[in-house]
Amino acid sequence: MRALPGELVPLVLAQLAWRTGDLARCCLVCRWWYHHAVPLLYERLWLRDQTRLVRVFQSLAGAPALARWLRIVELRVFPFGMPAERLEELEAHIVQALQHATHLRVLAWTRTGSLSDRVLLGLFEGMTCLERLELTGNTRTWSPAVLARHMPRTVTDLSFVLPDRTLAAHLVHIAARLEGRLRRLTLLCLDSSVITDALLAALAPHAPCLTSLALVGCKQVHGPGVHALVSPALRELALEAVALAPEELVALAPHVAHIHRLTLTTPRRLDEAPAFFAASAHLIDTCMGLHYLTLYARSGRAPGGPSEAPAHTEHVPQWRLDPAWLERLCLSRSAATLQGLQIHGLSIMLAQLERLAAAPIAMHLHELAVYVVDAEPEGLARIIRSFPALRLLHWVAPAESALRMGPQDLDVLLAHAGPWLQQVGVGNRVWLVHTGPAGRALVPWDMARGTFPSPMLVVRS
Repeated sequence: MRALPGELVPLVLAQLAWRTGDLARCCLVCRWWYHHAVPLLYERLWLRDQTRLVRVFQSLAGAPALARWLRIVELRVFPFGMPAERLEELEAHIVQALQHATHLRVLAWTRTGSLSDRVLLGLFEGMTCLERLELTGNTRTWSPAVLARHMPRTVTDLSFVLPDRTLAAHLVHIAARLEGRLRRLTLLCLDSSVITDALLAALAPHAPCLTSLALVGCKQVHGPGVHALVSPALRELALEAVALAPEELVALAPHVAHIHRLTLTTPRRLDEAPAFFAASAHLIDTCMGLHYLTLYARSGRAPGGPSEAPAHTEHVPQWRLDPAWLERLCLSRSAATLQGLQIHGLSIMLAQLERLAAAPIAMHLHELAVYVVDAEPEGLARIIRSFPALRLLHWVAPAESALRMGPQDLDVLLAHAGPWLQQVGVGNRVWLVHTGPAGRALVPWDMARGTFPSPMLVVRS
């Protein structure tokens, strides 16, 4: 067998990005392969196993040359069961390794109780390239005041998971630290009252050029705070489980006509649905260049009891997509620009799918994820022919759904799909489209990269 030309090795290895097991084996082939595989192997550190976390940082602390390849670090687990002295040793190893990660761009540290002021002070000493910072919002073990004084000013993307009152009290000072450079802000709450309109309005002068705003589970955000943060630069807006009344959505519409990505959730009460669908349809129609739209129903039961909750029958959820909303979408100006449509938790009837397939929007839609309950595989396969540009297709369905698609049904669906299809999901299973000498076939989702299909990342608060 002839040797692979050296200049092709980087191109081949690039196809294995984030597949740590495969890249580790590639490092053992020869020095040339090692030279090109190591940067890819350490580019992203996604740690979900506590034992592996300890071993990786123990190694990186003593190998500065390897730590310099780190670009993305995600710490979402922590071995709290270890003795105190070993936890201190691990903390020292993490700080030492990340101090050598001089080109780190993304840091996510979300495990409650694992962050401390010592860590923050040690981490930020040498970080000159950090752009995205995602932290736990529980400040029981760390001080937001330290973050406000020492966070690198290179950060442009800031995210907090379940912020508490102490963090909320320092949020304006944290934003002020960035001197107007903040471009993306995400506040992920769980039916919390700590984020208010007054707080967002106070923060707005320090974030004059936001391109992305995501507010989740902020039940005391009624609208004025969102208006204060909206700027001509805004391109992504997510208002999930917030308290905006339908008239606030209508008032917001002319100010967000330039956004490219929009995420909305239904209200808590079913009797509020008609006004919500009318207002959200107006907002969508106002958008002049909307590319991606996500709409989903909240899960769980409202505090007021069953009458206020989107209750489910045995197979069909009580929340259903409003036919008038879908009709307005098909006729809206956004229909000419929309590339991705995801609708979760709102059941769609076969007739509605057929209406969507018959609209001009079907010709240029790249991503489609809809909540299907009782549609037949034959009907879905027939409909898919009307979406020739699809890259991603998900028939989302609950576990109790009557939708059942076997291997033969999937083969028929694939045969009807357009040439660009790359990913297929049915229920909670996902496949990738593989093209080989024998044609196209579906292979199970590649978990080795440590990523998840985007339709399964919807936040329900």
